[in-house]
Amino acid sequence: MDEDIHTKEVYAHFGLAIYEAQVLEHGIVNSLVYCDLIPSKAKAVNTKEEWASLFDAFMDSHFETTLGRMIKALKTVFPITLELEENLSESLKLKNWLVHHYFKDRVHLFLSFAGRNEMILELSRANDLFEKTDRELVTLIKPIRQRYGFRDDIIQKNYAEYITDNTPKI
Repeated sequence: MDEDIHTKEVYAHFGLAIYEAQVLEHGIVNSLVYCDLIPSKAKAVNTKEEWASLFDAFMDSHFETTLGRMIKALKTVFPITLELEENLSESLKLKNWLVHHYFKDRVHLFLSFAGRNEMILELSRANDLFEKTDRELVTLIKPIRQRYGFRDDIIQKNYAEYITDNTPKI
């Protein structure tokens, strides 16, 4: 394999791992909507516009924080399992390391084909952890989300409509 292509493959795996870490962050904030925002504020809202404003402010405030603070907020409103707590803790450490130290810590591996293969494997494992943790969270939150009417069929229908409405017409 060409060295330039192999190097790009490392960057692609890094990007995928960080993407999955962000998917997990979104899953946590979505869970906070079901476990915090809806139960504490929904009954006090009178209009769609008021709800949209409240919802946007809630989402923005959580996305402005760190993953660690998101996890703490979730733990205050939802009793997570020990396994999920361990995976969230590991995901937090891993995401922070990837973002702040990964390439500095792995520069010696980046210089060889075998080293880059090791990095790709390591990044694939990171990706797997983030995906697994998000799936666990989604599974635990599902009954709460459904209690508020967010059933899988409705979510899929809304997603299909969103894609149709937002796909560029050529």
